[in-house]
Amino acid sequence: MPKGAKIVLASEKGKVAESNPFISITPPLSSIFAPRRKVGKLVTSVNLDYSDPMVSVHEDYMNEPEVKQKLVKHFYYLTLDKWLYSEDYESVLNMFTVKGKNVFIGKNTSEKNTKDKSRISEYVERKILSKKKMKKILKQYISKKRLNWVDLVDEKSSLKHFVKKKLKSLINEKKY
Repeated sequence: MPKGAKIVLASEKGKVAESNPFISITPPLSSIFAPRRKVGKLVTSVNLDYSDPMVSVHEDYMNEPEVKQKLVKHFYYLTLDKWLYSEDYESVLNMFTVKGKNVFIGKNTSEKNTKDKSRISEYVERKILSKKKMKKILKQYISKKRLNWVDLVDEKSSLKHFVKKKLKSLINEKKY
């Protein structure tokens, strides 16, 4: 029985003669007007136009290229604008040396101020992490965890550490 369907006795509301004891199932209006197609299961879709993404239920939305593109863009800028400034990414920041306005790849454990972190973030954006590389990282995470694209929103903390690990390897590749 479809979710939201109502069981109505045929004798109710005068639909059928009172002598008929059959039960009819009336589906919700949304399933009557919705396009008919075979779907294995309902999946969640994501709206990333807000600072905290909104999740709602849609059928077979996970294969839409637009959704993938929005998720890549969301996690790309989340990494550059938020995660890179967090304490969890201190080991990534320590892989860089900032001298004046220049950023170099090289071990430096000195304390980084906000300006240095900003310069490092710009350097990572320009030279190390592209949206194409972020998409590749997200694909690796999805295949490793056996997830759908839309499930990434719920996996932020685990994904944050995975991206950090991949970012470190990208920096090490760039170093040589």
